[in-house]
Amino acid sequence: MKKQIPNFLTCLNLFCGCVAAVMIFRNRLDMTSYFVLLAAFFDLLDGMIARRVGSNPHFGKQIDSLADMVTFGFIPGAILFKLLQMSELNNFISSTEIRRFVQFLPFVLTIFSAIRLAKFNIDTRQTVSFIGLPTPASTLVVISLPMILIQHPGRFDSIILNPVFLLVLTGVLSYL
Repeated sequence: MKKQIPNFLTCLNLFCGCVAAVMIFRNRLDMTSYFVLLAAFFDLLDGMIARRVGSNPHFGKQIDSLADMVTFGFIPGAILFKLLQMSELNNFISSTEIRRFVQFLPFVLTIFSAIRLAKFNIDTRQTVSFIGLPTPASTLVVISLPMILIQHPGRFDSIILNPVFLLVLTGVLSYL
């Protein structure tokens, strides 16, 4: 029974990621950030406890990556998408056709998160340390943006809601 505790914690990570997605749909980016932070806490605990209780590492690694894909893959892409929607993208790109395409570019981060998580699962060089930026770290950068907007209304809007900033950030985090 106690060998299932890490998997339960991983499921709590996934649950928090799902709730975070709903919060994005409801335009509650503040709550999204809080649920992602809670998910990150569960993600940290699941690995520590799994090593301590000796649970199945193969199953645990797979379910952990699937949960991480939602919380640390889809959610940051969706937040950046939402921020791009809030930005002055219309003033930046006049062509409706190009704007329709560009608005979805934040999901490139989601794609690269999936690649990162898959590589982590099969790369034996990453058993004790990471190569590249871990997806939770990338997500912490992204969730800080709506929190800054909320904590300092109007102060950093021109930077954070700048389409160029959001697209460059997407590219940099994807590359890392």
